[in-house]
Amino acid sequence: MIKPISLKAVLGEESYWQPNFGEYHLGGTGTRKVHDDLRNATKMWIKERMEFIHPTGVVTGGCTGFDALMGEYCALRWEDLVHVVVVPADQKAVDPWWTKPTLSHVDITVVQMPEGSTYRDRNIEIIRRSHTMLGQPERPEADEKSRRSGTWQTIRLARKAGLGVDLALTDWLREQDQRHRPSTTPDLGK
Repeated sequence: MIKPISLKAVLGEESYWQPNFGEYHLGGTGTRKVHDDLRNATKMWIKERMEFIHPTGVVTGGCTGFDALMGEYCALRWEDLVHVVVVPADQKAVDPWWTKPTLSHVDITVVQMPEGSTYRDRNIEIIRRSHTMLGQPERPEADEKSRRSGTWQTIRLARKAGLGVDLALTDWLREQDQRHRPSTTPDLGK
């Protein structure tokens, strides 16, 4: 039985989310700067994790970069799963990949965060709808530039809420990509 996730440690208030029986959703958070040369390596990592975890749904954040790559890739490859996109109130970094004609046959639930909510609120909503997470930060957490990273914020909040988080740093993906070049890395589509 899946225990309810207490977000008290995250929100500072009593708040519980109880999953429906049989559901297991994989959430995703990551850098807004997915390097073009690492798109295939990132998709290979997502594919490996999806095949290992076998989730019934995928939850992403609706922004550019990793959010869009994971959301669109999973919707195209595993179209029968539950797909949820949590869109922040601040639309400046949103990539509306779910509106593409190639995805018109996929059932995608779009959750629009209310006016006045923050990216932190959006990140918490991703966590609330997930059972485990994938995280692809641009840099290690100790890097000075990671201090204000929304990806690291989401990872820390997910860990506080008791979710497992599987990480792939950009340098690790680059190393994996080099191991599989040139002919053994399949083109997993755009």
